[in-house]
Amino acid sequence: MRVVFAIAMLSLLAACASSSRVATKHEGVIRTDGEYVARVEAMARKRGIEVVWINPPKVRPDTVSD
Repeated sequence: MRVVFAIAMLSLLAACASSSRVATKHEGVIRTDGEYVARVEAMARKRGIEVVWINPPKVRPDTVSD
């Protein structure tokens, strides 16, 4: 039973490590959607609400219109 638990924990740790590598690999490609964040925060300020972004909205370069 301990062996199964140890293998499961090692698999979990390996999955976490690989997902963090993927996130940093694309870090420069995806950025925060600043325009949307500014609009939401402006509306919230008018209503007396404080916004705390846990996962701010992202925009990909191929969706940005120049």
